[in-house]
Amino acid sequence: MAQLATEPEEVLRNRIEASEFGVGISVGDEVVYASTALPLFYERRGYIPAWFGPTSNPESIDQLIRVLRGADREGLRGVDYHKARW
Repeated sequence: MAQLATEPEEVLRNRIEASEFGVGISVGDEVVYASTALPLFYERRGYIPAWFGPTSNPESIDQLIRVLRGADREGLRGVDYHKARW
């Protein structure tokens, strides 16, 4: 029987690797469709979560939310970034 991943890095890596096979990365009950950028971003970080946890920076989280709030002004769709959830 396979052991369940318990470390955040391991869980994140498993989700990202599964997405390469068309499963998708789920956040709550929504599926996030990752391109090559998301897997590469986390691979370079050693799969350490970027937006929460002991290595997160509240200023970075605030900056990300500010950028996402302006996505519509940049020709992007806020719904593609799950705007209603944050």
